[in-house]
Amino acid sequence: MNARIKYGILFGILGIILGVMTGLFLSVMLYGVFWLFIFGDDKWPSYAYPLIYVIITIVFLVIACVFVYLGVKYGSKKDSNKRYKKLN
Repeated sequence: MNARIKYGILFGILGIILGVMTGLFLSVMLYGVFWLFIFGDDKWPSYAYPLIYVIITIVFLVIACVFVYLGVKYGSKKDSNKRYKKLN
């Protein structure tokens, strides 16, 4: 297995962890903002919950994909390094 794949997997795991943490934080913040400033104690419309879930999912996927991309890019740089190839 070359360094590009190793770093892609490693950064992907980190991206999933950070994506979940960011998604949880964002969900709490969105519910708070919607409750305090937009809908209040009145009955929330039916589109509010799916909207929050879609935003959280998009943020999670973007963070995870960016980390995988960064891992592959960093691993490609390591693959091209001749000193790294001698060590493996």
